[in-house]
Amino acid sequence: MKTIRILSVFILSFVLFSCKKSELDIENPDVRLFVEQLKNGTYNQFERNENGEKVGAIMPAFNLKQVSQLIDYAADTSFIPDLSCVPINPISSRLMWPINRPGKVFLGEYLLWCAQYAIDGHFPSLDPFLVNINEEETGKGITAKEVLLVRDYYENWWNLYNENVLEAPRPLAETPYTWF
Repeated sequence: MKTIRILSVFILSFVLFSCKKSELDIENPDVRLFVEQLKNGTYNQFERNENGEKVGAIMPAFNLKQVSQLIDYAADTSFIPDLSCVPINPISSRLMWPINRPGKVFLGEYLLWCAQYAIDGHFPSLDPFLVNINEEETGKGITAKEVLLVRDYYENWWNLYNENVLEAPRPLAETPYTWF
């Protein structure tokens, strides 16, 4: 009987401690978990109205501690599968994707937007996608290859200024890229 009790406690402990944390702590966000939830469409942190209905996804409280990780994960140029669960700037009344990619935002591009949010302490733009200012068509998004190039700009900028971001030029200064 004692053996069964010990075995039961062991199994219960194993089950409890081996379960993955599935809910993101908004105040102290785990970047890996956030990315995982965006990729599988399970991010579920929403503001709710008085009737309990979802109003908008809440942006995790990213800060400078998470910038490096956000930049690292930005190498993923797959599309976010479910844009309805993605935190966006609540004052934007536009569609959150570029005109040449209806309904599609690159995960890496979005994570760089989150990195800029952490750097600035506020939303860097109305919409979470990049444009090339040399492009004649307003609202045309960049390509996956350009996302990787912009990621390199951010990574180089972070490696150079991470200790002094307040005195640093913006990461995309002197590039043809800007947040839309």
